Amino acid sequence: MAAPTLVPGAMITESGLYLVSHSIGHMPDAECHLVEGLLLPSCPVQGCSVSYSLLRRVGHILEDEDFKPKSYE
Repeated sequence: MAAPTLVPGAMITESGLYLVSHSIGHMPDAECHLVEGLLLPSCPVQGCSVSYSLLRRVGHILEDEDFKPKSYE
């Protein structure tokens, strides 16, 4: 089953590799690593809508327990 297509303003629910597509073709499709919890940005070009599709889940390094910042209280 294909992952749902997300739009600007949506919150990223899974860190991973996303396909980013612009509607008016001024930028080629690109693969981008996006991190869970961030809001997806819009395209600054007037009249362009952008969409994001999860290609595969890839955790961010700070999601790994071995790389989480430690508190030294």
